Amino acid sequence: MRAELVARLERIRVALVDDAAGFLAGELNDGAGLRALGAGPPEWSEVLRRYDGGRMGVVELWRVDELDSEQRVLASLPVPWSEGLAIGSVDGEPLVIHAETQQVAWFREERPKGLPAGVGTSEVEGDYPVCIELGDVEHLFQFWLLGEGYAVLADDEDDAWAALLARVG
Repeated sequence: MRAELVARLERIRVALVDDAAGFLAGELNDGAGLRALGAGPPEWSEVLRRYDGGRMGVVELWRVDELDSEQRVLASLPVPWSEGLAIGSVDGEPLVIHAETQQVAWFREERPKGLPAGVGTSEVEGDYPVCIELGDVEHLFQFWLLGEGYAVLADDEDDAWAALLARVG
């Protein structure tokens, strides 16, 4: 994870604690340290070493000790995603990191409004028939969780995480 992204996450983490409404927006847990080794692809292990899960508005990222129990959702996804790692959810719909490419996808029951041009989507078999390709782990954080893409994930004008991001910058 690049230094500037880590620095921004740290500013947000401080704001979550200092801001009276921060608990409404989310939380970033302390890192899992060595417990994160082997917890998925290398890029995701790095995230867990720094931030052992957390909540960013409508996005829930699972802690190392939750990963095993949350993998049951993979049974409802098509190959090769069913062989990946479920890392969290967006409003209860799975976020999965591909085992080989380390790309992240969001599986939904329907196509969201306002997807930016160029975002890959595909129709798949299973409980979540729409697959939205969110890019690699760094892009997931920079654009979707901390950037303008979050508005698509939240689909709510009064979202506390979006307001916190606007204040912190």
